[in-house]
Amino acid sequence: MELSLKLPRQGSLACRYTIPQQPTFRCRVTGPPILLFLSKGKGMKMDITQKIQELKNRPDFVDNVGMILIHNGVVRGWSRNGKVNVEALEVSPDHGKIAALREEYLQHVGIFEIIIEAQQGILRPGDDLLYIVVAGDIREHVKPVLADLLERIKSEAVVKREIVA
Repeated sequence: MELSLKLPRQGSLACRYTIPQQPTFRCRVTGPPILLFLSKGKGMKMDITQKIQELKNRPDFVDNVGMILIHNGVVRGWSRNGKVNVEALEVSPDHGKIAALREEYLQHVGIFEIIIEAQQGILRPGDDLLYIVVAGDIREHVKPVLADLLERIKSEAVVKREIVA
């Protein structure tokens, strides 16, 4: 399957999606940089090892990165509200708000890159819910960005509804 889109501000996006044993989605973007969110569907998730390797392959990586922190949020089997059993979690992320938060935190001193993937739909306990990867120069810069960004995404950009037993 191939997809071509004309983007605002004089750019274009050409993508190819293939389904061999390992599905791949490759895109070529011309024009200003964009942030693209894809809903991967049940059972598919970010390959953290691959994302780290992609960061390390960037030519400016070694001059700018001394730490990579990763948050992998998982659906709990219990609620914070009384520890009742949770059968599922309905999640609706606001991808536009997440993109805006990412752009805001990329401006912080020492931050090289931020990668975010937020799942949506009905998720079960144990399912991956939110990935955040923050790469930067030193821990004094990277740790607070991950902590603050996580709190802001959860409070400003994600709506969740627990489905309890």
